[in-house]
Amino acid sequence: MEAEKTGRIILEKRKEKNLTQKDLANKINVSDKTVSKWERGRGCPDISLLIPLSKELDISIYKLLGGEEMEEKSVDKVIKNTIDITSKKLKRQKILDYTIIGLCSLILISIILFWLFINFHYLITHKPKNVSQKDLVFFNNYLKENNCTLTLDNQICEGKDGTAKVISSMEYDLKLPMWQVTKTHYGFKVDKEENKIIFNVGGNTLLEKEVNKYRFDKLYTKKSMIINSIVLFTFIQDLELIEFNFKDNTYLLNRDSFNNILSDDLFNNWKDKVINNLSNKEFLNSFLK
Repeated sequence: MEAEKTGRIILEKRKEKNLTQKDLANKINVSDKTVSKWERGRGCPDISLLIPLSKELDISIYKLLGGEEMEEKSVDKVIKNTIDITSKKLKRQKILDYTIIGLCSLILISIILFWLFINFHYLITHKPKNVSQKDLVFFNNYLKENNCTLTLDNQICEGKDGTAKVISSMEYDLKLPMWQVTKTHYGFKVDKEENKIIFNVGGNTLLEKEVNKYRFDKLYTKKSMIINSIVLFTFIQDLELIEFNFKDNTYLLNRDSFNNILSDDLFNNWKDKVINNLSNKEFLNSFLK
């Protein structure tokens, strides 16, 4: 299809029909700018428009294609050229579409991979460890060697070597997991009338679901409370109640619930009595009534 010849025949036949570019465009469902482009030889009608266009201009497709009536061989050649041009256009459009889809997919995958990296990196690098038996034994021996007993009235033990152990610093000495739930420390209060320690976890802004959000184990919060309570009840002789306050949840743990665990051989059997049982939901819930 020769654009200039086809354009001229469209222009001539349109004027013979007393049609404006817009009139013709409306009849074959294209814009008047498209008709103008054809008539100026800047483009050719799509193959799907040949039949309706030839019908509106009252000419044969053959003449529309070549600008004149042609022999059969010439017609075949023009049709073949038109099909080739259309096929190439479709192929280019298909390549463009696939390229755009590929780029969008690559961007989406990159965003997902980045998000996964950030979250899993946090999980791997920030997953707290349980209190170790070694640290418990060392802390206990320190109290014995210095003849100290920690109570809510006597919250500090001064060692013979000039060091000291205090209730409020146990999170550092023993790496208690509840302190590792959030980057910030939580409030520590003592209620001597009820022999109770109160913890406001993460201040007033932290929800329990936020605590568990970046943990491999969704039961981490409960496990942390159990471990903290066992350690505190063991070392603070007159402590009877521990209250953990989240923004929307409050847990009250009492010494009586832990009596079957608090024994002289606890530290020597720390793993068997405590750590190995933390995966047991019944074990955890027995302390959180």
